[in-house]
Amino acid sequence: MTDPDPLRRWGAAARDHAPEIRLPDVGARRRRTALPALLAAAVVAVVVLGVTGYGFVQRQQDYRPLVQNATVTANAPDPTTSSAGSSTSAAPTTTANTTPPVNAFPAPALTTPISGPPTGFTQYTYRGITLQVPASFGMNEIHCGYDPVGDTVIIGPRAVNYCYMLTRESTFTAVLFRNNWSGDTESTATRSNLTGTREISALRREKSGEGGEHRVVLAVPDVGATVEIYGPDPALIETIERSITITDADQNGCAVSYVDVPDFPEALPEPRPGAAAEMIPGTPESITLCRYRSGGLDESARLTSTSASKLQAALNDLPPGLSTPAWPQPDVCASDLDTPANIVATAVYPSGPPVVVVIRSAHCGDSGVTNGSRTGQLANTLFAILTPLAGPFDVGGQMKPQG
Repeated sequence: MTDPDPLRRWGAAARDHAPEIRLPDVGARRRRTALPALLAAAVVAVVVLGVTGYGFVQRQQDYRPLVQNATVTANAPDPTTSSAGSSTSAAPTTTANTTPPVNAFPAPALTTPISGPPTGFTQYTYRGITLQVPASFGMNEIHCGYDPVGDTVIIGPRAVNYCYMLTRESTFTAVLFRNNWSGDTESTATRSNLTGTREISALRREKSGEGGEHRVVLAVPDVGATVEIYGPDPALIETIERSITITDADQNGCAVSYVDVPDFPEALPEPRPGAAAEMIPGTPESITLCRYRSGGLDESARLTSTSASKLQAALNDLPPGLSTPAWPQPDVCASDLDTPANIVATAVYPSGPPVVVVIRSAHCGDSGVTNGSRTGQLANTLFAILTPLAGPFDVGGQMKPQG
């Protein structure tokens, strides 16, 4: 007899075998935003791990994004520009046109980007948690999910334990962002405050592991995220921890939260002339991608020049209509297990209103692309462009036309 739900069973088994972190209580301390002038010479890695939804296919490959003509937040440095990570210096010089869209499409507008990091550092924002690491850090330099092979930042859903192995003690320092937090943290950690645009409470644990590894875990229930920093150098870990602030936007002006819209609007007025015929009409000066999962910002990228043109062409070439999973799972829709992936792409023009495009991939509700007055079906050509910039879609390649 065919197993009716093998992926859900696999997910449960994976959680059962996941390593449990037990850390002793330490005294609470207030976060400071100042960075010491000098860092200890040590290897450091930053890891951002997202939890994938049930019924999704995980790509079994190590992943290192390659970005051209893009300023990327919580992503790999762009080797072709002066900006990297979130940025290695100042915020993007070109910001979103403040003219509001004509239609009432329910997507967050771009806002003023946050300030960039000091010289020599790269800045990452995940669900409103912003931190800074040395500019020498890589992005997703990992093997078998989230075992770092160098000083790195790891961001899920890119970071998945593909090899089904427990994390080993690392000679690198890693910062792990997860889009969940463990309830047992409350009974085993001390309370601490994270400050920035607002002050929120965090639960903090700390320990020294075998082989000299040091580990700090900060659970932030208010934003539904956990930050885990680990490696051999406690001083460097403390430096990264002290850089943490709470922000309402990221380096590219993306809002840090998003309310998922499962049902796309139909035939809204054109956000600007030509939008009923093309997803992104005309010649925008930039396109900003804001990637959301479960209501929080995972990462972002600001595209100009060739990268923006390639994405615009891929969006405009999509066949009209919507998509649906090739293998629907109705039981997922009847629960809270569906975790839609949303990318809000905002095309900004030298004058006039922007065009806001939502790209949604999920088991439940509408999947596809819309600018409010035109729809498009998901396609592998689109995923191929988006994946290096904003991470893979869990159901990418499994979609078929709706109807």
